[in-house]
Amino acid sequence: MESELSGFESRRVGQGLKRAPQVGALELKLLKVFKAVVEAGGFSAAQQQLGVSLASISKQVSDLEVRLGMRLCTRGREGFELSEEGDIVYRNSIELFRALDDFSDRISSSHRELIGELSIAVIDNTISDPCSPLIETLGRLARDAPKVRLSVHIESLGGIEKGLETGRFSCALVPGYHALGSFTRPGQFERWIAYEEQSGLYCGRHHPAFADAARLSMQALGGYDFVSLNYVNDAQRRELASRFTRLSCATQVEAVAMLILSGAYLGVLPHHYARQYGETGRMVRLAQDEFELGTPIELVRSQKGGSSAITCHFVDTLRAVTE
Repeated sequence: MESELSGFESRRVGQGLKRAPQVGALELKLLKVFKAVVEAGGFSAAQQQLGVSLASISKQVSDLEVRLGMRLCTRGREGFELSEEGDIVYRNSIELFRALDDFSDRISSSHRELIGELSIAVIDNTISDPCSPLIETLGRLARDAPKVRLSVHIESLGGIEKGLETGRFSCALVPGYHALGSFTRPGQFERWIAYEEQSGLYCGRHHPAFADAARLSMQALGGYDFVSLNYVNDAQRRELASRFTRLSCATQVEAVAMLILSGAYLGVLPHHYARQYGETGRMVRLAQDEFELGTPIELVRSQKGGSSAITCHFVDTLRAVTE
């Protein structure tokens, strides 16, 4: 962090520009606003999180630009976009706040009290899974450590991976079959299976197979168009390819459900998610005795820079809930 900003600052000073001021309490406040804007994807999107007006957010970011002596972003009809300088400031602000949290964590630990922030990321549509230990874990954590500021984010796998790499997220719950990007680099992440999600094959009431759902075998279903989540592992993908001739993929559970409900596709959904549509007669399960898919859901945390006492306490609590 220091070398990148120092080199950047030296170049600016060498060009005769004013040296950026030291970071004090006001700058920290403005940096928090800027960081929230970047992570929300724009000024308007950050309003709810920050709880202030759009004009106030815009003024605070402008004030930060003045105090740092650099243009951080562009905003307007074309949308929000970070400048090269803004990207440097954002990435280093993550490191700065991580260091401040680590300082607070160490001080609070000396008093045997957990104080600080815990940011957790989760894939979409897991709230209805009775096997998930997350909700009970969050409840226990709130009781055990009431001074910890909790934030839970629903993100795509790509967003979770990036957030773990940058330090935006302390840890995450993701499908264990995710085998893309840095999740597979040795020593980059610590991974532990928290629970298993069970899925099956479903069709919507407008699909030709709906009326004969109880009698149709997997072989009889093979000629229909099929949709699945795009992060199934290679073995599962090969099995599905051997059963269905026309496969499509979607990135989120809700997207798969939309295609199934359209009546044009069969698809794989978690049982806990599909139950709401089964109970209203909009969807039915197929080939119950032939097809069942188990997906390990892993707790993942970055090993970069170690883990705070708060993160360790969360992981220990999650483990206790699953025992």
